[in-house]
Amino acid sequence: MFNYPGVEGKDDLAASAYAGANSIAITDYCENKQAAFDLAMMIVTGEIDQQMANEAGQIPADPANQAPASQDGTVEVLKATTAPLAWNMGIGENADLYPKLDECVIQLFEGKFATGADFAKALDGLY
Repeated sequence: MFNYPGVEGKDDLAASAYAGANSIAITDYCENKQAAFDLAMMIVTGEIDQQMANEAGQIPADPANQAPASQDGTVEVLKATTAPLAWNMGIGENADLYPKLDECVIQLFEGKFATGADFAKALDGLY
């Protein structure tokens, strides 16, 4: 999580913050969706979430857990943010590009690209 400094005469970027996150997904071809969901919930809540937050020095996913000392003040900054920064430079707001990018990423997760170069070539082809 970080803030940008404000720029005189511009938006109050000191009121802006960006925080990264990770996602856990359950694919359509998962054979036991409930077990996958239960595993995801075990990872992002309670004792395991607290242990991961402590070891990684990050804000826990579970709001009942506490951020480690290295993150003192970060939760308060996020809660006080009035102008959150767009994730991925706002690419999700590009109605023309986003669905095509989304499809490329889905194909990547499905193993449809043999190499990283093939994936990069597909992304380059979007422009």
